[in-house]
Amino acid sequence: MQPPATVKIRDARGDFIRHEINLDAENLRWLASDYYLDQLDGNQADWINNRLGNETVLVVDGSPVWPMFRRDFHVAREPLRPVPGREVMVWLDFGRVFPAVLFAQEINGPINVQHEMLGFNEGATIFAPKVKRFLEQHYAGCDFRCVGDPKGRDKGQATEQSAYDVFKHNGMPVTPAPVKANDIATRLEAVAYAKTRKTFDAPLAEHQTIRNYLAESAIDLYSGRTMALDCAERIDNGADGRSEVSMVKVYTTQVAFKVIDRAMQIHGGMGLANETELHDAWMNTRMTRITEGSNEIQMRSIAAYLLSGRIDLGFV
Repeated sequence: MQPPATVKIRDARGDFIRHEINLDAENLRWLASDYYLDQLDGNQADWINNRLGNETVLVVDGSPVWPMFRRDFHVAREPLRPVPGREVMVWLDFGRVFPAVLFAQEINGPINVQHEMLGFNEGATIFAPKVKRFLEQHYAGCDFRCVGDPKGRDKGQATEQSAYDVFKHNGMPVTPAPVKANDIATRLEAVAYAKTRKTFDAPLAEHQTIRNYLAESAIDLYSGRTMALDCAERIDNGADGRSEVSMVKVYTTQVAFKVIDRAMQIHGGMGLANETELHDAWMNTRMTRITEGSNEIQMRSIAAYLLSGRIDLGFV
């Protein structure tokens, strides 16, 4: 067998320390001195063990389905325990090979996923009784609500029963998840909602900084709308509204950008995700400060109107 390009360096107890280049690897004399070092840099251990160490390892490449996931933020430091008397959400994914179920409760806003159960090579007739027993053992006396993959409504090849029928027969009626044709965007939105959490033991809306963001945005939106209506009324009454139009354009495009920027800040990492569409709104509002006469051109006109006495700043 070809010698591996890297070897593992271990301490006296046998614990892994680092990877190093294997001096017995083939073709080292023909390769650049940093050829394997560059591959060690930035790649995960499984990738190195498989690609360079000749080990049979499962390597997961590509982007995560939910890129905002952070283990230190979304995973509890201690096991989450069931809360007596709270409704239990039972989320089901049907399949012959790997049926799965999550058990969760909504506690003061956030959804706490407390248990996961997986099956292997078993249909709903075997998996459903297991789920029922688990509910009876860990959530005795709690109401529960089952939501499942819409594909679970399909009839089996060997029977006229669907997975939904089997679970209903076991006393667990299932509601299909509101996913349009298994649309990935809808799934991501559901994940984003499920992972909404409190910060510093309080919902976001209770933090004064967030409240200030919301209040400032409300003021900006109201001011911009009032300016636009006042400008429109002046024009309807026969006034030359060119200066007012310029002021409305500058002000509303600036505050629209600020409002979207605050919304992204409130959403945190989710504010950068395509699913919220805030990034697109941010880009579009930024462009409005350039198009239809840049804001700098508008302000030059406003200053000219003001110095010539053609702007009426009086209030009716």
